[in-house]
Amino acid sequence: MDSDELHQRSNQNLKDFLRIEIELGLTFVSMARSYRARGNTTRFETSKQNALAIVEAVERFNTRLPPHMRMEIESLCTKLTEAISILLGPAEKGE
Repeated sequence: MDSDELHQRSNQNLKDFLRIEIELGLTFVSMARSYRARGNTTRFETSKQNALAIVEAVERFNTRLPPHMRMEIESLCTKLTEAISILLGPAEKGE
């Protein structure tokens, strides 16, 4: 395997990892909704913070991808960010 192939494989692995992280973030958002509905504020906060941490990590590592891969991950991350925004509602966003 030459260095170009290795670099391509590395980029694909990072893209796959970030996509899975975003899916995990959406799971945390779903869990947070469920915990809030049951009145469990501690687990709601934990799940919300986990989802927010994933957005931060994805934004940090996404810059390592080539532009064509970055766009796909940014689109998925936007969906996660929107889900978190809906989860927070106006009161928690400071509006």
